[in-house]
Amino acid sequence: MPKVATYNCPARYGNAADDVQKLADRGNTVIAVQEVADADVAKLTPKGWRRHRPAKARSAAIFWDPKVWTVLGRGAYRIHSKGWGTPRYIVWVNLQHRATGKTRRFGSVHLVAFKTSKPAHGHEYRKQADRVATWLDRGPRRVALGDYNGTPGSGWLKPVDKVARPHTPKTKSGPGGQWIDLIYTANQIPNAKGAKTVKLRGDHKAVEADLPL
Repeated sequence: MPKVATYNCPARYGNAADDVQKLADRGNTVIAVQEVADADVAKLTPKGWRRHRPAKARSAAIFWDPKVWTVLGRGAYRIHSKGWGTPRYIVWVNLQHRATGKTRRFGSVHLVAFKTSKPAHGHEYRKQADRVATWLDRGPRRVALGDYNGTPGSGWLKPVDKVARPHTPKTKSGPGGQWIDLIYTANQIPNAKGAKTVKLRGDHKAVEADLPL
């Protein structure tokens, strides 16, 4: 059962590459990351791994272990509205598990942060959540890992909750004690299991889980 992880790891903490390598060393075979600058993507890639980060995508990237997975396709799915500030994309790869032949499409997600005092942010957040839900529901075997800046069941993520199941650890992962770093699996496939947080050196904890195939 392969392990997968997500981690919001801005390079301003100075140890992001070490942190991502630690997640690989812990046995994770797919790692989604957020808040990553273009100049840092190559440095963050674990040793011997592959990466995907389209130039237009900005914040998100995804890494995988080629000894475990064969890449079948890759791309980026826009979730931000036209004219919105920082571009937001689901950065995705379609991977085949070498040992079983099973496939999964993994996406790295970073929804806009918002404050309820800023209606425009809330409006944009709902649009982005709708588009994540559309991506998850477009085909079978999809997994969306990332920083959702929202809590499952809160109403803000209602569109995503309808088409996929969140897997959250007992310990909250986000700054200030929030459940915002999440692994969503589409309803058509088995849910992730055994989620844990991993304390590294950023303001978010990483979240990792086992993924039944």
